[in-house]
Amino acid sequence: MRPLFYAQHGRWALQITDTGPLKVKVLQSVRDLLGLSILDVSALLKTLPSTLATGTRTEMEALLLGKLSDTGATAVIIPIRDKHHTPGPTPRSPWRRLKAELGRADFPHPLAQKEFASLGAEAFNFLMDIVEKRDGSPRHIKNALWMASTMRGWGLARVLVALPGLCTHEDFDVRTTALRLLLIRLLQSVRAPAELAGEYSRHSFDDAIKAALALGVETSTEHLAREHLARP
Repeated sequence: MRPLFYAQHGRWALQITDTGPLKVKVLQSVRDLLGLSILDVSALLKTLPSTLATGTRTEMEALLLGKLSDTGATAVIIPIRDKHHTPGPTPRSPWRRLKAELGRADFPHPLAQKEFASLGAEAFNFLMDIVEKRDGSPRHIKNALWMASTMRGWGLARVLVALPGLCTHEDFDVRTTALRLLLIRLLQSVRAPAELAGEYSRHSFDDAIKAALALGVETSTEHLAREHLARP
């Protein structure tokens, strides 16, 4: 769908023209926005104006309002046109940008969810590689796990196998998310046994659940876990 949007509405760029007095805050916001290192962000902002991202106008407005509006930086959204005044080419590989999306505090948002879904099996494999290799920050892992679980039709068993290990992750949010997703699978298996995949039973993962409880999880997830463990 993205080329169709570009063809009809054009491609837009989000640019910073002035960092303002809170440069450290701007650096952190841009780093969160793009998923880059501090050195990469510093290099990006060394020469202004600097283009941070390109996409549809709505996406650029969301980035401006969501990430830069409270930093004191001066940012603008401008149309991108080549010499023939036609939209620029769509990037070949979306993965770097989509990984940056996974690092955002407001993930999941509808645009990113639709793009992951549109990429099908490739996106699922990309997400599960992040989960299985712990490739990124805890937020990357948590969001990748959540997104992959919504796309489990591409590999239900792969998601299920990954969950127990993440139930003992050192990060509280990752651990809670993994445990909650596991409990949801187990609950759904009462009516849909295929949700467990393979030879697993409803109590195959009790050791992982108990380990997560020992480390600590969010209260409502803890209640679900204890209810599960109490069932025959």
